[in-house]
Amino acid sequence: MIKLLATFDELNRFYDLGGRGGGFWGTPGMHKIPEFYKHDWWIFWRGSEGEEGEFVGNSKYRMSTHEAIGLMDYLRVKGEVFFIYVFRRPRFGAGSPFDPSSTRWKGVEWAPAYEDDADPVSVDGHK
Repeated sequence: MIKLLATFDELNRFYDLGGRGGGFWGTPGMHKIPEFYKHDWWIFWRGSEGEEGEFVGNSKYRMSTHEAIGLMDYLRVKGEVFFIYVFRRPRFGAGSPFDPSSTRWKGVEWAPAYEDDADPVSVDGHK
């Protein structure tokens, strides 16, 4: 469920209210076990190339945890307001508790197994 709309109007509203930089969660946060889920991130800010559905969920703008943390750190230093959208995909692999053949996961885009994920390790072991 998205709590904040990824629109420039919504972002500007935060600036109008005196926003001096920092992130606001537009979706629930991360799962605590990195071997279970891969987190896909979209960080919406004044430099984003689109809004709403053309941005959030678009694979063109999807970031790894490592990339997202780096961008958020940069934006905080610059005093930018940004909205954080993170969605998780179940992982394949030995550490995963999920059964890919279950009807629950029909149509789901699976993430690689943790050990096969080429993204760098970031916060709390997430890739």
